[in-house]
Amino acid sequence: MNNELSILLRAMREAGDAILHLQKNGFSVERKANNDLLTQADLQANDILKKNLLGNFPQDGWLSEESVDDV
Repeated sequence: MNNELSILLRAMREAGDAILHLQKNGFSVERKANNDLLTQADLQANDILKKNLLGNFPQDGWLSEESVDDV
């Protein structure tokens, strides 16, 4: 369990750093088909978390508002 938690914390820190960088430097905002907002920060955080978590736990699925699900 400690290994999973440390992997998760590393992934969250990496995603948080990316979001803070975008906050300082600006980011794009789009609208989804249902008129919800989608930011570059949303997409980048999703990509970082997915890459890190599925890279370490390939047997798990991914369910996300920002990408195609594989569960």
